Amino acid sequence: MIVRCIEKSRDSVASILRVERDAFTETLQSRWSVPYHMRHGRVYGLFVDEVLKGFTIFLRSWDDPCIAYLVQIAVQKDYQGNGGGTFLLQESLMSLIKEGITSVTLTVDPRNARALHIYMEKMGFQIADYRHDEYGEGTDRYYLKLDLRGWGGPENVP
Repeated sequence: MIVRCIEKSRDSVASILRVERDAFTETLQSRWSVPYHMRHGRVYGLFVDEVLKGFTIFLRSWDDPCIAYLVQIAVQKDYQGNGGGTFLLQESLMSLIKEGITSVTLTVDPRNARALHIYMEKMGFQIADYRHDEYGEGTDRYYLKLDLRGWGGPENVP
């Protein structure tokens, strides 16, 4: 497995959409949004034998360019549960550190125990806020934040 920044191309957009459809029943991305994220953010891919198996999408904060927001992480079903997603997120975060990002934020469903385990217990994210009706009535979210200054990866999370 290798993680690298994905460059914009017709094939890369199609691959991202394919992975997302495999990973989720409700999709966030489209042929319109993926190129935008690739041009104005960072999209990292998890590759196995040069085949995309997962991706992360980050955008910089408007208020503080040292903060990145994790828009989405998706891993194909056949690579879920075997450490592929954790590896993808870890390597993506390490790349962001090299680009001068000092913290990463994200939102997550408070009922998503699997995601909370990865973000908080494995990676060290902390709950910064509870956002009631963040994405509409009845769609609450935790707002999580990870300080990347001094972060050395999941093996250093207490």
